[in-house]
Amino acid sequence: ATKSILQERSALPLAVSQNAGSSAKKPALSQYPVECYSKPQSDLPFCDPKLSFMERAKDLESRLTLEEKIQQTSTIAPAIERFGIKDYNWRSNCLRGWSKSGGQWLSDLKWTVFPAPIALAATFNTDLVNKIGQATADEGRALHNTMLAAFNGSSTEAAGLNCFSPNVNLYRDYRWGRGQETFGEDPYLISQMGNAYTRGLQEGSDSKYLKIAACAKHFAVHTIHDLYDTFLPGFKSQVVRAKVAQVMPAYSGLKCKYIPDGAPDVANSFLLKTVLREKFNAPNISVVSDNGAVGFVYTKMKYVTDEETAAAVCINATTDLDLGHDEIYPTYLPKALDNGKVNLQTIRDAVVRNFYLRMRLGDFDPPSMVPYQSIDKSHLNTPQNQALNLQAARESIVLLRNSGQAIRLPLLPKNIIEITVIGPHANSTQALLSNYEGIPPKTVTVLEGIQSVLKVRMLT
Repeated sequence: ATKSILQERSALPLAVSQNAGSSAKKPALSQYPVECYSKPQSDLPFCDPKLSFMERAKDLESRLTLEEKIQQTSTIAPAIERFGIKDYNWRSNCLRGWSKSGGQWLSDLKWTVFPAPIALAATFNTDLVNKIGQATADEGRALHNTMLAAFNGSSTEAAGLNCFSPNVNLYRDYRWGRGQETFGEDPYLISQMGNAYTRGLQEGSDSKYLKIAACAKHFAVHTIHDLYDTFLPGFKSQVVRAKVAQVMPAYSGLKCKYIPDGAPDVANSFLLKTVLREKFNAPNISVVSDNGAVGFVYTKMKYVTDEETAAAVCINATTDLDLGHDEIYPTYLPKALDNGKVNLQTIRDAVVRNFYLRMRLGDFDPPSMVPYQSIDKSHLNTPQNQALNLQAARESIVLLRNSGQAIRLPLLPKNIIEITVIGPHANSTQALLSNYEGIPPKTVTVLEGIQSVLKVRMLT
């Protein structure tokens, strides 16, 4: 039934055009994240756009000191000034439109906040979700480029070109509490919606570069365990069909016949090496931990006896990036290396994959080669994006049951004398915005919306 509804809804026309670029004046070269136009790096292979991204990533990694390599395994990656590489903050999200996620934004920036994924799933409209991904990518690029110009090429928190979305977990256990971030409980629906959103984020007018790097989360089993039939299909589809650029392991752990003693997902070689990299054929995909998860392997899960070992087991499982302000990798990987808990090649491989992803985004190429680097803030909160937002809100509304025509549809103001609005969230802005929200130009609560067309009786 789900599949037939998807096929029917995907045939609906969408009269929404997406802006692909801008003719606005570009920032000065010094405001870009990597100064590949300056010496010595302009003569080095990692700045040569004629080479493959992987060749360039390997060349750059080979030129770094051990300390520089290890520092690049943190999601708060510091600058490498001798090569003109600015600092880059990987902490960004775009669950349903770009998220402010704790970043420090310029006061004049406002953009589109779309309905939560659980509402988008109720539209059964993959074309709509794909277009929301496209709009989000345009606005994410616009925010990134605007912030680069303001901060001299440094990528501030929440303004990077990667984002930790979509969430393709199944919502089967309500105790989890984050169901609004998901596309529901059906593996097929989740796969189709997640793919549509990821492709909208990543694919643009230039097939060489990613417009935005999506991240499928949280891999893979976070509540009840039903691995192959239920929890893995959404992630497999993300990797194999949508070609998602990044994956984030779940906070939880997995114990099955392949790993009888169990292991936290972020330190789980079976999940990350055997399933993701080998079975899904994604050897170069970037893996980023959830916030603080590397440290939690010791502090909360007690899987190991100290932070040094936590860092070792996670990077040995091929978790490439340590997301967390506590920065376990930069602090403890040198000790783990000295004590033989991790080998140098493992660290090198992680650094290569991290730079490979950034190069796919165009950070290391001349601005003239990357059309997305000209997208400016005129692409934020456009009439087209707001029309798309309204369409998504309308299509997300589902009447679950109307027994005996208790509600006479359609609702027409001329036939309604009075309406009562009840509930704690009827006039709540925060409930309306949900979580991982952006900064909208305005909000209209349920009560305000109804008041604009009908007389509403207020109860105290």
